[in-house]
Amino acid sequence: MPRLLAPVLLRVPSLALLFGLVLTGLGCAQGDNYRDAQFEITAPTADQRVGSNAVRIVGLVGDPRVREVLVDGEAVGVVRGEFQTTLRLPDGPHTISALGGEHFASVSFVVDGRAPTVIIDEPRPGAFIEGDTLHVEGRVTDATDVTLTVLGEPLELAADGSFHFDRTVAPGAHRVRVVAEDSVGHVSSAFTTAIVGHFGDLDASLPRAASVALGETALEAISAVVEPMLSPTNVRPMVMAGNPIAEGAWGELNTLGEDHGPVSVEFTPLNDALRVVIRVPSISVPFAAPVSGGFTITGTMHVEEALIVVAAGLDAADGRPVVDIDYSQVTLEGVFIDVDGLWDWVDRLVVTRALRGKMERSLNEAVDVQLPIAIEEALLALPSSHEFEVQGYRAEVHGGIASLESTYAGLRAVLDFGVRPIGGRGELPRAAPGPLLLGAGAAPTAALSGIEGAVTVDLLNAALFAAWAVDGLSYRMDEIPDGDGGVVNVGLINIAIPVDGAPRDAAVAVEVSTTLPPVVEESNTGLTMAAADIRVRLYAPNQGREVLLAAISCGVRAAVSPILADDGLGLRVDEFEVTIDAVDDLGGLPPAEELDRLLGDVLRPLLEEHGELRGFEIPTVAGFDIGADELFVDDGYVVFRGQLAPAR
Repeated sequence: MPRLLAPVLLRVPSLALLFGLVLTGLGCAQGDNYRDAQFEITAPTADQRVGSNAVRIVGLVGDPRVREVLVDGEAVGVVRGEFQTTLRLPDGPHTISALGGEHFASVSFVVDGRAPTVIIDEPRPGAFIEGDTLHVEGRVTDATDVTLTVLGEPLELAADGSFHFDRTVAPGAHRVRVVAEDSVGHVSSAFTTAIVGHFGDLDASLPRAASVALGETALEAISAVVEPMLSPTNVRPMVMAGNPIAEGAWGELNTLGEDHGPVSVEFTPLNDALRVVIRVPSISVPFAAPVSGGFTITGTMHVEEALIVVAAGLDAADGRPVVDIDYSQVTLEGVFIDVDGLWDWVDRLVVTRALRGKMERSLNEAVDVQLPIAIEEALLALPSSHEFEVQGYRAEVHGGIASLESTYAGLRAVLDFGVRPIGGRGELPRAAPGPLLLGAGAAPTAALSGIEGAVTVDLLNAALFAAWAVDGLSYRMDEIPDGDGGVVNVGLINIAIPVDGAPRDAAVAVEVSTTLPPVVEESNTGLTMAAADIRVRLYAPNQGREVLLAAISCGVRAAVSPILADDGLGLRVDEFEVTIDAVDDLGGLPPAEELDRLLGDVLRPLLEEHGELRGFEIPTVAGFDIGADELFVDDGYVVFRGQLAPAR
C-alpha cells in the first residue's frame, strides 16, 4: 500500500477502521507477511507452519501509539518502532496482533515442533520369516501432512496413519528403515530387521554340503600310509582266514602265519572302479597238514612276489561307504613249497605243482572276502564328526558320505554335513529355527593332482549360525582404537552425540552383540556377508560406574573373500557399507541418515580391525593332513586346493 495513503486514512477514521478490518481478514492472502502503513509483521508469515517451538517474532510499528504487540494475548514490547523476540510456544495455532489508534492488524500461524513418530509393529527386530515375502506394517502418529518411505520407496499412509508394505525378496538378511517427514521438515525413522528364507535344522546334516576330490598325488600319499599298514602283523590274519587252503579225503592244509618284505601299493582311478595293485615280495607262509593216519605234514611256502590286482567299485549308502570287488586276481611268482623231511626235487616237482593252484585260488577267495571288509572298516573308522573352535565358540561338524565314485580324474566324494553348537545359550532367542539355506547342491570339484574340496554357502551359514547360537559373535572392547594410535574418547563421540555424565577425556568402551546371525549370500561378484542387526552400546567410566553413552543398531553388508591363515581357513571382510539407527532414545541423537555418516566414520576402524573370521581349521582325518595352498570362490562355493600328506 503506498505510504502517501496514510494521511488520508487518518483524516477519515471510519474508512480507515473499515479498511483495517478488511486487511485483518485478508492478511493470509497478502503474501508472505503482513504490511500496513503503520504496522508490519515480517516473521512469522501468515498461515506459516513453524517447525520449532522456539518462534522468532519480528516486525515494525510506524504508529507511535502502538506500544505493544500481543502474541496470543501476551504483550511483546515495542522499542523505537520495532519488535523482535523469541518465544517458546506450544504446538498449535497462534496469533500476533497489534492495535494502535485507528489501526488493527493480526497474523495467524501454526507451531508444529514435533516430528512424527514411526512405530513398526511387524516384523519385530530379529525376526526369522519363512518364505520369500517381507511384510512390514506399522503406524505414524501425528501423521498430518506426512510423506513416508519404506526402503526408500514412497508409501501412502492410510487415513488412520497406518501403513502396510509387502515385497518379494531374495533369501538373506534384510534391514528395513521407515522414514517419515512432515511439511516443516521434521524427519523421524524406525527400523526393523529380519532374515527371510528357508531354514535348516541344527541337528540335521545339510544335503550335499561339501565335496572332496583326490587326484594322483593325493592317492600316492594315501598309498604311502596304506603300505605300512600291510605289515605281516596286519596281513597274517587275512592269510590265515583262508584256511584250509586245501582239503580232501586225505585231510586239510592250513597256514600257520605269514611274513613278507616291504609292500608297494598303487591306486589307479578308473571310471566306476578303483584299481588297486599290491606287490608283496619275499613271502613265507608256514603251514601244517593233518592227514589221515594220525600224523601231520609241516613245511613252508616261499613266494618271490605276490601280485594282487583288484578293481573295487565304490558307492555310499546310509551315509557310509560301500565297497564291491568287481575283479580280483592273485598271481604268485617264484613259488616253492618246502615240505619238511622231503627232498627238494620232490617238493618242486610234486608238492609245488600239486598245491600251487589251490593256494592261489584260496588266496584269491580271501582277497575277495576280506579286502572289501578291510576297506569298509578303514572308511568307517573315519570320524563322522569333528569339534572346532572359532573366536571362542565351540561347534561340532557332523555328517556322512552322500556319494562316492571313481573316475579317470580321481576319487570324488560328496558329503552331507551339518554344524551343531556346543554349549552356549541353550534355548535360542525367539525360537530361532536354524541356519539359512540357499539350497545349493553339491559343490563342484575339478580334476587335479592333489586334493580339492569345496563347501557350499549353506555350510558357511550353518557355521555362522552355530557361532551366533553360543554367543561366539559377541564381545567387549574397553578401548576403541581411533586408527591413529590412540583411543576414542568421550570428546570425540561428543561430536556426534551430546553426552552428559562422563568426562570428555574418558576412554569409550564398546559392547557388541548380534540380534541376528550373520549370513553369507551369493552375489554376482562372489560372496556377500550381511549382518542385519549388530547392537553396539558405548560406555564411559565415571566415578566407579559406567555411563551409557549411546545404544545403536548397525547393519553391515560387505563383500567377503576366503583367506588362508596359519590357524586354518577364514573369511575377510572387504568393502562394506554401514547403516546405523538409534535403539534407545538417550536424547540428542541426529537423524538416522546423519548417524550413518557420523558414527560410521567412528566405527569404521573397529570394523576394519575385527574384519576377519578366522580359525576354521581343516581337521586331520584318518592320519592325513590337508595342506591347503589355494582358496577361492567359484560359482558360489568356497573351494580349496592343496596336497594330502601323512599327519605329522
